[in-house]
Order: sequence, then C-alpha cells, then structure tokens
Amino acid sequence: VSREYVRGFGAAGGQYALQVRFDVAALPVRCHRFTQHSPAAPRGGRQELALSGLHRSVHLVEPRVRSGMLGIGWDWE
Repeated sequence: VSREYVRGFGAAGGQYALQVRFDVAALPVRCHRFTQHSPAAPRGGRQELALSGLHRSVHLVEPRVRSGMLGIGWDWE
C-alpha cells in the first residue's frame, strides 16, 4: 500500500507540478506536501493539502524547484 509519491531533483531550476489521484473506493483521510534536502535529512515544508471531492485528487505546484526531494504523502487512517 502506497503512502507517498516523491520526486528527486539534482539541480535547482524550473517549475514542477504533481497530481495524485485516488480510487473512489480508497480515499485517504489526510494529504500533505513535503520537502527533503536528501534521503537522510529530516522532512520539512509540510503543508496540508485538501482532497478534491470531484476529482479525488491532490496536487502541488512548485514555481522554483530546489535541489532535493519534493512529494505528496497521505494517511489511510
């Protein structure tokens, strides 16, 4: 069972958009975005994301990508 989607960036620059869509029979109770400087670093930049009822999805747009990791996480319970 998945709990997150993460994308790593080796260099800064550009724009990035991420959308995660869920099946109507398996909707999470909470979703959030996060950043992480490296796999060993603690996560930061956590912000709650609202699940779109109509599309059953959450998304983020990062206008200036930095080196490191960016992702969306969710809780099933």
